[in-house]
Amino acid sequence: MAQLKEQGGDTKALSTQIRTLSGQIGKTRVLRKGGGFMIGVLVCRCGTEIHAAMSGTETDGFRAAVQSLGWKLAGPVTSPLVNAMGPIPADEEQRLRNLSTTLPGKNNNPFGVCAAPKLIQSMQKAGHRPHLMTEQFYSPTDSQKKVRVRYRRNGKTVKHQFRDGDTVPSCRTCQSAVPCLLCGERPCP
Repeated sequence: MAQLKEQGGDTKALSTQIRTLSGQIGKTRVLRKGGGFMIGVLVCRCGTEIHAAMSGTETDGFRAAVQSLGWKLAGPVTSPLVNAMGPIPADEEQRLRNLSTTLPGKNNNPFGVCAAPKLIQSMQKAGHRPHLMTEQFYSPTDSQKKVRVRYRRNGKTVKHQFRDGDTVPSCRTCQSAVPCLLCGERPCP
């Protein structure tokens, strides 16, 4: 702070900005205090639609950023679930919604809180065909925080810890659900 004063910095304005940022960061915690979140982006086959999602509940800042880019915000996953063939049958939707309790392991994410299903459902319901998707892990309150993901690479199951800003494979729940959400073929408008 002393260095800012020497350079003519307005410490009161800086403190206000820090408090505002801290309040916004507090809203991004979706896993638990000190946890992180995923941000995903999905482009449709024809390239005219770009959707963005944040795992958990989106912050006002995230909504504003998506809007400023001219992208579409992929919100909560609502019924009925759809894929390229149309609505997913109710019994299959129920199976997907219960995945986290039926998969092996602990701490499986509940279906629909992650960025991937939000993105895919948003794109499918907009009538476009999902094409390219990426997800990155962010932990603004703890840049040393890591998320451990088990996934398949070159036919083998591997475990890896990812850090803030890393592109990350989908969680176990999404690895099981995404194929059903992408099932079928249809042209992109």
